[in-house]
Amino acid sequence: MCLLISLQYLYLHENEINGSLPQEMGNLVSVMKLDLGKNNLVGSIPASIGNLTMLVVMNLGFNNLSGRIPPEVGNLTKLTYLDLTINQFSGHIPPVLGNLNNLTELFLCVNQLSGHIPPEIGKLTSLVNLILFMNKLSGSIPTEMYNLTSLVAFLVAENFLSGYLPQNICANGALEYLAVHENNFFGPIPKSLENCTNLIRVQMHRNQLEGNMSKDFGIYPRLKYINLSYNKLYGELSNNWGQSKSLTSLRISNNRISGTIPHGLGKANKLEVLDLSENHLVGNIPKELGALSLLFLLKLNNNKLSGNIPTEVGKLSSLSQLNLAANNLSGSIPKQLAQCSKLIDLNLSMNRFWGSITPQIANIRSLNNLDLSHNLLTGKLPWELGYLHYLTLLNLSHNFLSASIPSTFSEMLSLTSVDISYNNLEGPLPNNNAFSRAQIAGLEHNRGLCGNNTGLQACPFLLSKRPGGKMSLRAVILITVSLLGTLFLLYIIAGIYCVQLAYTTEVNEKCDVYSFGMVALEVIMGRHPGSFISSISSSSSSSSIVSHQITVNEVLDQRLSPPRGRVTEEVLSVAKIAFTCLNANQQSRPTMQQVSHKLITSTRRPPLTIEPLDVITLGQLLDITTLAL
Repeated sequence: MCLLISLQYLYLHENEINGSLPQEMGNLVSVMKLDLGKNNLVGSIPASIGNLTMLVVMNLGFNNLSGRIPPEVGNLTKLTYLDLTINQFSGHIPPVLGNLNNLTELFLCVNQLSGHIPPEIGKLTSLVNLILFMNKLSGSIPTEMYNLTSLVAFLVAENFLSGYLPQNICANGALEYLAVHENNFFGPIPKSLENCTNLIRVQMHRNQLEGNMSKDFGIYPRLKYINLSYNKLYGELSNNWGQSKSLTSLRISNNRISGTIPHGLGKANKLEVLDLSENHLVGNIPKELGALSLLFLLKLNNNKLSGNIPTEVGKLSSLSQLNLAANNLSGSIPKQLAQCSKLIDLNLSMNRFWGSITPQIANIRSLNNLDLSHNLLTGKLPWELGYLHYLTLLNLSHNFLSASIPSTFSEMLSLTSVDISYNNLEGPLPNNNAFSRAQIAGLEHNRGLCGNNTGLQACPFLLSKRPGGKMSLRAVILITVSLLGTLFLLYIIAGIYCVQLAYTTEVNEKCDVYSFGMVALEVIMGRHPGSFISSISSSSSSSSIVSHQITVNEVLDQRLSPPRGRVTEEVLSVAKIAFTCLNANQQSRPTMQQVSHKLITSTRRPPLTIEPLDVITLGQLLDITTLAL
């Protein structure tokens, strides 16, 4: 073959050629197109490659070639296409590549190239595609490369590059593909991108780029994919994104974006991925998002969104992942979610959802992960959830769920991780490996679970010697009142006056009652009331609604039997006193002397007619005038 000095075209693409490139290939002095891509070639490129001065196209990509790119490549001045993609080349990019002034396409990606990008690359003013991603390149983009105004593709991602991006990277509007992600670029978003209307795919994530989302981006009719996540972008999202009609993926997570989610996003009807998580977004989730029928991933978690989940979410029939965790969302979980029949991952944790778990969730048979933890959910666990046979993770912790776990949960054979801690659940665990092997931290702080788990007692067992297996709440109330009385004496002996530590140095007679209120509620509830107090003390309307949904009985220590008769009045009295001690306005709190007097006198008056504690809500409790101090 090396004797074929008149050979002009050599195509051996995608065969199973082994071995190395012979030095004698330099004898092919007439060859214009050399394609040895997608073979099993090893070793280095021989220096004799510089003899092939007639070469216009050279493709050695997708092999196992190694060593340095020989400087003799700089002799191939007629080259328009050079592809060394996916090999094991190391060392620096030869500066002599700047001699290839006819080069329009340069592919050096997925190698082990290191060092700086040579400024001589800036001489390649005809360059259309510059592909250098997945190497070990460092330093900044040379200013000489600002001359490359004809670029259609600029792909330098996954290196160790830093500094500013070229501001004129889309000066002539030709740029279609931009990938600079996973580097250390900082500074402003290139101004020329605002009117870069030919953009198709943009990847700028995981840098330190800064820019105003309201001003630095425009309308991109051809744009299909854009990822700006993990930067320092700020400002508000524009309705312009809804006018990018070809957009299928919009990711802008982990930035500093504020304002509301624009309703106009609902017009981007080809959108399949929307990730705005880990920002500072406020306001409601727009119902217009329900028009995105192709959407399969929606992540709005870790923002400051409020209001209800719009029922229109049920129209997202393609949705497979929905994450709304760590917001200020409230209301009930809409049953329309069940219409998202392809949902695999549902995370509504760390919000203020109240009411019962809608049994319709069980209709989402494809669910793998369900996280409803850290909410204000009440009532029984729907037995229908046992039909979620593909569920692997279930987290219902830190709610107010009650009663026993349905036996149907034994049928969750795919379940590997479960957390039902900090609820009011009782009775036997399901006959399921996930429950029997669960860490005790995932089961603790409930009303009285038992079963086949090393951290629990076997069934049946007794909580006390009282018939029926429950401790007398009357006895607990008496012990509690006695304990609280002792605390009063300690407070009085220590002195009613104290130093105001929160906002002032003023000494007054009301600052210690806050601590007393917290202690009193902890005794009544059987757990620290901090998160509970925070959830109902907000000034928002959703907090007011929640307080009228949760009954007093649901917040009491569920290990004890519900009180009756006069004990009910005593419980309400202690709870009311505790809440008044926690008033945010210190001047509205009682003094310790008033608290002590109230407890003493409340046991001497005739019994009142009071509804059962499973009827009285927290909102009603705070309005009971007969308990006013």
